[in-house]
Amino acid sequence: MSTYDIIKVQKFISELEVIQSAVDSFVEENGNDSSNYGYSFLENIPQKLLKTEVNEINTELLNINTNVNWNPEKDKSSEKYYCLKSNDLKDLLGLEDIEMSVIINFETRQIISVDGININGVTYHRAYDVNVN
Repeated sequence: MSTYDIIKVQKFISELEVIQSAVDSFVEENGNDSSNYGYSFLENIPQKLLKTEVNEINTELLNINTNVNWNPEKDKSSEKYYCLKSNDLKDLLGLEDIEMSVIINFETRQIISVDGININGVTYHRAYDVNVN
């Protein structure tokens, strides 16, 4: 892997870790029931579009044989996910300079990158799954 690719992977992992930390703090302060958060953009997210993305990502996660912090039965329900873009991450979690869109399940605290990162032909959507040996 080139130096540039290593830096891209490190940035991907770092941004997801920052988001994870912010979500953990947010849920500890506000609970894991997203209906109590009071942010209108959470209510307006098109769940039908998310269902396709979550199903595709769920399939990819199962295909790379991951079992770290992923329960296919509990985590695949698209009704529990919210797609947050960088401006949403700033508004809801106070995060600036995050350049990715993520799908978040506040109940399980899953953080999934919408685009993911491709390493050697495999697309990874979570920091947990990236293995750069």
